[in-house]
Amino acid sequence: MIRIAEDLVALDGKAKIILDTYLQTNKAFEKFASKYGVTDIYTDNNIKQLQQAIYLGLTLNPNRTSFDAVDRQGNLWELKSLSLESSKKEFSTSRHLTLEVLERYTQCNWAFSVYRQTDLESIYVMPSHALYSYLYKWDLAISRGKFLNNPKISLRYVKEHGTEVYNRISDSVIDPIVALQNMEQIS
Repeated sequence: MIRIAEDLVALDGKAKIILDTYLQTNKAFEKFASKYGVTDIYTDNNIKQLQQAIYLGLTLNPNRTSFDAVDRQGNLWELKSLSLESSKKEFSTSRHLTLEVLERYTQCNWAFSVYRQTDLESIYVMPSHALYSYLYKWDLAISRGKFLNNPKISLRYVKEHGTEVYNRISDSVIDPIVALQNMEQIS
């Protein structure tokens, strides 16, 4: 038994072996992820963004202060995810939404990934103009001096206005560029 702190936490030999094995396996995965520009799989949803990028054929942007990814045609993408268990069925946006961030949001496509814990259930895509009602409301609030901390986009809205390009049951991905082109032809 290892004493971590006096009478607080004790780790038995079996738990230590399991933890060490997990960490060693993750070192190999971290090496794989680094080829995609992900340097730390544990922070800021990096592992989920890596999965989204691989599934959607996107290249991640290592600069986390701007767009999240770019596709093969040079289109910018914002990647969002939620877990059905730990969320109010809403996607988080920006911790400090400013007019500059809002402008960036109007110039990119969006991918919304839905997880059940760590299992990817589905991915929806939409162009920024499909989010007009949210973007307009946020623009008005910011222009009036209101501070917006992490406004949300509802999963219901994404399902109604986006196109599903992946679901766990079929386990196949529709090219997100083609899906967006098809959305434009329909509307």
